Amino acid sequence: MSERTIRNEGSPGAPVDEQERIRRQNVDEFKRLCDQIGAEAQARGVTEKILNEILSEEPTAEEVTQNRSRTQEFQAVVGKGLKVRLYRPKR
Repeated sequence: MSERTIRNEGSPGAPVDEQERIRRQNVDEFKRLCDQIGAEAQARGVTEKILNEILSEEPTAEEVTQNRSRTQEFQAVVGKGLKVRLYRPKR
């Protein structure tokens, strides 16, 4: 099996197999995170009806500002190539 490489402009090539392994690993990690969040929500009594009500609500201006700030912080950290774990503080 020959090793193929993917090259982006100005970046060194990376083996296709390695990129696919990393992509699968990221997808698997995301699925585990979703499962964990779902289990925690279910344990706290969140039903599909409650979730739909929450998702249908419009965010307040304060929530929008907080989310923008968190997004900028996240992008700054990810831009440095660090692996981070997002969390939501308990109220």
